[in-house]
Amino acid sequence: RDVRMRAGDSVTIHDYRFTFREVRDITGPNYRGGVALIGVTRHGEPEAVLHAEKRLYNTSRMVMTEAAIDGGLTRDLYAALGEELDNGAWAVRLYYKPFVRWIWAGGLLMALGGLLCLADPRYRRRKPLPEAG
Repeated sequence: RDVRMRAGDSVTIHDYRFTFREVRDITGPNYRGGVALIGVTRHGEPEAVLHAEKRLYNTSRMVMTEAAIDGGLTRDLYAALGEELDNGAWAVRLYYKPFVRWIWAGGLLMALGGLLCLADPRYRRRKPLPEAG
């Protein structure tokens, strides 16, 4: 969900409340930019603090977005910082994605099943050739 947020604004998605705290300037080894601090609570209890970044790389002059992801067993929370709007507001993209880890686990389980089938000795027995004659 794309929302317009400034410091102190909150949005509720599923049972999670995302609160936009602030944007701080940052400087890395080959970039400079801003990092948004977004607090996440569930039923009033702190769940996570997401650090979504917008980076401008010095050599290529390219702007890149670094999404913040908080992964859990039953859900993933995503936040991405968009463009700065007027009056200190920012475009922010927030997502709640349930059971993402289970999709990966299902793929690994299928691969394991394939390996077990390949290791089955019934498929390794040679059938005797019919006698010529």
